[in-house]
Amino acid sequence: YQKRAQRRKEEQIAAWMREGRRYREKHMFSRCMAALDKVIRAIPNPQDTRRRESQALYDECEALSDGG
Repeated sequence: YQKRAQRRKEEQIAAWMREGRRYREKHMFSRCMAALDKVIRAIPNPQDTRRRESQALYDECEALSDGG
């Protein structure tokens, strides 16, 4: 069960990352930030590359939403 749950969590994280990128491309910055926030919260390790990437995208969407 644990392996299946971990695989499901990884799939969900990947889906949120795709969602965040897709919303960013469509200039839907608040939705981009919401999707990426889920990734950040799901990965507790600040050294994880997916978390760092999602944090960078989150910051970019936040900056674009303030400017747009």
